[in-house]
Amino acid sequence: MHEIKYIKVEQLNLLEGNPRFITKERFEKLKESIAKNSKYFEARPCLVNDSSGKLVVYAGNQRLRAGRSIGLGEVPCIVETLTAEEERERTIRDNVELGAWDVDLIANDWDLEELKDWGIRPFELSIDNELDPEKEWEGMPEFNQQDLKPLKTMFIHFETEADIKAFSELVQQKITDKTRFIWFPKAKIDRYANKRYSDES
Repeated sequence: MHEIKYIKVEQLNLLEGNPRFITKERFEKLKESIAKNSKYFEARPCLVNDSSGKLVVYAGNQRLRAGRSIGLGEVPCIVETLTAEEERERTIRDNVELGAWDVDLIANDWDLEELKDWGIRPFELSIDNELDPEKEWEGMPEFNQQDLKPLKTMFIHFETEADIKAFSELVQQKITDKTRFIWFPKAKIDRYANKRYSDES
């Protein structure tokens, strides 16, 4: 059983590149739950990795944000020293049933096979290759897709990690070893995880 420690919110750091986001409506409900029930946080404390010398919350970022928003001075945490790979895996496993996925970030920073092993169902990310798109579209309303194809696509080769870092800073976009593509200028990615088809006929 891990020890739960109460840590001041200003000492905690949100996870950079957190693949999970939350709608405004659910965030307000989360704030309300924490404000009304003092034991809510103890049931699901923030999970913290201290391996970098900083206290980084790899699971519980939305709870931390909500706690800060309602004025909590400290929140319950479980602190461990994890490797980068352990942190990545636990970030996914802890968030399987909560929030919504940032699909663009997931596609570039995580491996699909790893995500499946850790409990993510491909249809949650709309990337299940076994689905028949024609069959899934039957009965849906008429829709004209805007042409979003790029004007030009090209490959760029880098000799060193320093070159990658310099290019990343130049285009002001994060590039990792799993980044497969970027748009320049950076494209605005619409999120549809919180949207549903509604038949108003």
